[in-house]
Amino acid sequence: MAYFDALKIDPSTAIKVIVATHWHDDHYKGLSKIIGAAPDAKICIPIALTCPEFLKFAKRMAKNKSAVARVKLDECSATIDEIRDRNERGLVNFAFADVRKQLYSVPADQSGHGLPCEVAALSPSEGDILNFLERIMPLTPQGRRTKRSISSAEPNEVSIVTLIKIGDCEILLAGDLENSGKDNSGLEGIVANHRTMPFGKGASLYKVGHHGSETAYNLDIWNELATKDPHSVVTPWRKGGGRLPTKEGVKAIVQHSTEAFITASDARTRARKKNRPLGVTRQLRDSNMRLRSLTPPFGAVRFRMPDCATGEWKIELFGNACHLKQFVKRKAAA
Repeated sequence: MAYFDALKIDPSTAIKVIVATHWHDDHYKGLSKIIGAAPDAKICIPIALTCPEFLKFAKRMAKNKSAVARVKLDECSATIDEIRDRNERGLVNFAFADVRKQLYSVPADQSGHGLPCEVAALSPSEGDILNFLERIMPLTPQGRRTKRSISSAEPNEVSIVTLIKIGDCEILLAGDLENSGKDNSGLEGIVANHRTMPFGKGASLYKVGHHGSETAYNLDIWNELATKDPHSVVTPWRKGGGRLPTKEGVKAIVQHSTEAFITASDARTRARKKNRPLGVTRQLRDSNMRLRSLTPPFGAVRFRMPDCATGEWKIELFGNACHLKQFVKRKAAA
């Protein structure tokens, strides 16, 4: 919302479609604010989140008072409730994504720039949906039994991989989908579907999946669904001692994309000592412990194509965003 405010753009008219790729909190958190600011925008969620098994899971887990569980499902449940309300009112501005599902389209004479636009889902595949439901069913709390917090966020079976077409320009947003090792699910499922009937000619801009992790590196995606040497961008992830992308993950990306960027460097920020109780300071010192902030500095990468006929991207970096090669150097120096 701050970005739209800075550009003096009204989100209620500018936002046409909202794709909530999957149910994890780092992708859903804050979504209700966007939906509230753009009530007419089409909401798209994975079709697996509408299955009775997941709805039962979400309902039961909503009663869990643990912070871990509520953070991960409150926004997701609220979005599902919003879709239900739209359905009751007879509205059609929602969609359930699965492989080869067109989520939104604008004809050339209505786009404002004379080029047709399309937003399509490339996943989840049938195998993704079955794998997801089989994983959550044993975790559904039973009546009159202790409710456990939600399990690890991995793997990401039902994440939507999105393909955006504007004229001849294609943009691939890989969400958090990972390799599955099978042709009917994960990134392999997308490749298999593409080989049966190509999704397009190749994306010149690729938002790398799952924060550049090695589990989301798929050579066939780079070779068959992207152009040669495309522009790419990664969003970092940090939780406790875990960080993505790793040095190996960065190497895998830059071998395919010379113009690869990351939205924020992994440079550590100092924790504020102001107003820290003296007893806490003493205990940290006596225990030889140091605190650091796990919130990386803000950054953003903006890609624009002033003239689609040329196919050339204009790149702008904001805040702590940097080239992916520079990210490795900053991380090593931190």
